Order: sequence, then C-alpha cells, then structure tokens
Amino acid sequence: MESIAIVGCGAAGVALMANMARLGWGRTGRILLVDPRLPGSGIAFDHDEEYLLCNTSVGVNSIFPDDPDHHLRWLRSDLVHGTRWGIDRSAVTPDSYVPRGLFLAYLSDQFRRAMDDCAARGILVDHLPDSAVRITPEDGRVVVATDAGDRFPVDRAVVCTGLQTSDETARRCRESTGALWPAYQTSRNLDRLARAGRIAVLGMGQSAIDSARLVREHNSGGEIVMVSRSARFPAVRSEMVERPSEILTATAILEPSALDRPGDVLRWRRLVREDLYSQGGAPNLFPPRHSDPIRQLRADLEHTLTGSRAWQRIDRNAVTVANAVWPAVPSNRRMPLQRWYTRHVRRYVSAVPEAVARELLTATAQGKLRCARAVGEPVFGARGVSIDSDRGPILADVAIDATGLTAVSRHSRTLTPTATRPGDGSAIHYLGPASGAALAIPNYFNAAARQAVALASSLTAQVTRN
Repeated sequence: MESIAIVGCGAAGVALMANMARLGWGRTGRILLVDPRLPGSGIAFDHDEEYLLCNTSVGVNSIFPDDPDHHLRWLRSDLVHGTRWGIDRSAVTPDSYVPRGLFLAYLSDQFRRAMDDCAARGILVDHLPDSAVRITPEDGRVVVATDAGDRFPVDRAVVCTGLQTSDETARRCRESTGALWPAYQTSRNLDRLARAGRIAVLGMGQSAIDSARLVREHNSGGEIVMVSRSARFPAVRSEMVERPSEILTATAILEPSALDRPGDVLRWRRLVREDLYSQGGAPNLFPPRHSDPIRQLRADLEHTLTGSRAWQRIDRNAVTVANAVWPAVPSNRRMPLQRWYTRHVRRYVSAVPEAVARELLTATAQGKLRCARAVGEPVFGARGVSIDSDRGPILADVAIDATGLTAVSRHSRTLTPTATRPGDGSAIHYLGPASGAALAIPNYFNAAARQAVALASSLTAQVTRN
C-alpha cells in the first residue's frame, strides 16, 4: 500500500490532493494530511470581509490550470456561497475579481470532492492536527516527526507549507515584544488596535492596504501611518476586471523566433514598453511618477478614469506568463528579468480598486492616514514603535508588518533541507514557488497549482509503475 504525507493543507496542499484524486493516484493507499489547521484553509484566503478581493481574476485561479474555466464553472453553478458573499453568479466572468473568502469556499469544496473520490476508491485519508518539525529519509522510507513527538513513516512526503512570515518579519516580531505582528494576524488583534492612538503599517502593497482598512473599520479615532521603502501603492483600477491583449502572452514570449535568439530581457522590454508606447504614447498609458505615495495614488486615480490605461494592455493571464516562460529562460538571465518584471509590470497586475483608492484619499484628507518612505528599521521601546522616514521620526503605539510573505520559509528549510522540485523519483518534494526560482510574484496560487499538476502526474505514474 503506497503512503504519502502532505505537510500543509492550505491552498497548495489542496491543489495537490485535488489533482492526485483527479488523476487517479493509487489503487489502494493512504494519505496523511499534517496541518494544525483544518484542511482547505490558508493564510491568504481565510478572510470574512467581502471587500478583501483576490489579487487576480477568476480566469487565472483554477485549481486545475489545464482546465482554466473550472473556477468559473463552479462559481456559476454554486447556489450557496455566491449569495453569502454578495456575488451575482450569472454576472461572473473570467475577468471578475471575487472575495478571498469565496475563493476559500471553492478550495474547500474541491477538498471535499477529493476526499469523496479517495473514499470511493478505498484510499484512506487521515488528518493529523499537528505541526511537522522534521522530515527525514530513514531506511528506505520517509519519517515525519511532529511537534507532539510522534513519528509517522510513509513512502513519500510533500512539503506544502505555503506562504509564511519572512525571516525579517519574524525577527521584528521577536524584537518588538508584542508591539508588532504580521499582517495575517491583524484580525486576531483588533481589540488592541481599537485602543491604539497611532498604528504604523509597514508596507503599501495589498496586505498593507487590507490591514489599514481593517484598522479603520475598528478604530475610527486612531491615526494610521503607512511606511515602506518604495513608497508606492499598486496601480489604481477603475474596473476590477482584466482585459485580453496580445501584447504580453506566453505565446508571444515563447514563439520560436524569440527563443532562437538571445536577449530575453530586451524581448520583454520591447513587448511591454515599446509596443505600449507606440499604441498611444507613454503619457496616455502611464500616469506621472511622484515620489509622494498619496500624490501618486491621486494621479493614478485621475489617470485611470480617463484615456487609455496601461493595465488594459496587459493580458489577463500576464501573471501566469512568467510561470510558462521561466523554465525557458537561462539561469544567468533570470534575476535581471525578475527585477525588470517587478519594476514595470507587477504594479499593473496587482491593483487597487477605484473605491479603495478613494477611501485611502478620504482618510488622508480627514487626517486619519499618513504615508511616508521608510529610511530605517523600526525600533521598539517602552513607548511603542519608532520608525525613521523621509517625513521625520514616526512614533506609533503598535505596528503591523505587511512587507510580504515568503514561499521559502524557515519552516520548510528546517523541515527538510533535501526536498526536491516536482519531476524526479525522489521521496521528499517541496511544492511552492521558491524565491528566485519562479517569477509568479503576483499569484502564488497559480504557480503552486501548476506545480501540483506536475507533481501529481509524477506521483501517479510512479505508483502505476510500482
């Protein structure tokens, strides 16, 4: 009987199990799910707020990437969850953005279907509500050791621990002695946030904006100060939809004429910059650049309401293009391509809805929100949190670190330093885009789902051969 441990049962773990079930893994076998949380949950999507939307649209968020319409079909056929989240299922399109909690319901439903499929085929699935602390090869098998001191021998193990707090954020939290916590813990600390006079939010990306909105909802009298080294919000969208375009697609990037010659970075620049500029000129596509984040936000809002917008010229699958292109890019060109993509493209595929931009500007006008460029690390003391910025020192009662999560966590490295990528016969695998190994910066789930298909196919083929 083949046995496998899936360590971590959030979005990536569910994607793996769903694809294993669909491909018919194991005639008989056992799957051990190791996660202290309920399977089908996860940091990124476990939210009750209707206004917290997925960063990318329905068309790129299928749990089965080779069936990109699967998520859309589920949304249109589901009779329960759409109503709960205020979604008109008949109006949903591949270009729609939906609440994160609704996407979590989609993941949970696919997990239940996978469980039913396994039960019908006689595959035992056990959930171990504990944390794995070490995964090691021993005597031809893999042993998963848990926090409770138990040891579980299996034939194979897959580490799907997903997005975790970065090393830098973890260090800050330890040094803060309770004055700072990661963005995903914001909802757990609302009582304390409601009493704070000034709250610092480190970061200006999606997680930072979400945290600031949660604070405003529960603390109408406090002041929020958002600080980051880039001092830039994502671009503003007047419509939370994405529009097809032929400019930035996997087909365009990977056409033979592009692969036969060097210069991948130049190729991307030509596709995204020169073609865009030739279709109306830079002023019509990109808003003016400002060093002040609020001025930039206001310029973005004004610009996106008139004329042609840059984000309309990027394919709705732009966030997945990198996943398809990345394996074909020589390793010595990946880092400059990643830097360029982050600087010029990322801002337009991870966007702020128009209503959210107006909310941030209103809070600024009311004196409830300030933004600044961080020029140093936060310092923690008896009076709270102090941060040096281009506007002078900022002193806050508490702080939220929303500088981002990492897919390569201390947890996964400590668990099993020898884990490999999908595609070989190893007994221990790591599933999830590692920093520097994948370019899917705006959409972790799409990259993880693509890897889940590859790994599920490999695992199924191995079981069939045996």
